Amino acid sequence: MASSSNVYTGTDNAFSIENYTIQNGEYYFSYERFFSDIEEMDCGSVNNKMYKANMYKLYATTLKSFNSDNVTVTKEIIREIKLHNKVGIQEHILNFSGITVSDSNECLLVVDYTEGRTLRNYLNERFSLMGWETKCRFGCEISNAIRYMHINGVVHE
Repeated sequence: MASSSNVYTGTDNAFSIENYTIQNGEYYFSYERFFSDIEEMDCGSVNNKMYKANMYKLYATTLKSFNSDNVTVTKEIIREIKLHNKVGIQEHILNFSGITVSDSNECLLVVDYTEGRTLRNYLNERFSLMGWETKCRFGCEISNAIRYMHINGVVHE
């Protein structure tokens, strides 16, 4: 699942994911115990890989990896966890559940599953098929999500 460039080794000084989760009370899920039927999704990103996985063998979730060197990955994961925690649970933003480390030692964020595609992919595939009411609803929901993030001091990159 992981290339050697984005494998988490747990040796990344003060930015260790392990230390961060222990110190900050984040949820850690055992990869072998909690996830099954893991398959890579086409997310249209060169920088990240996303996997669909069944959690507790009950429902689908997304596992998000990062494509970079170990120290950068660790910093990016911690940054993203902090952003998710800052925003909290919000209807129009993917919710963060916790982290896991794969069999190949790759650190993964556990977030809501989105039917195998990004919003960009979904809109590219279906925009011309949508009625104006649906297009306006999507526009309002996206605006609300961005507004909510900005109110909470989060700038989407």
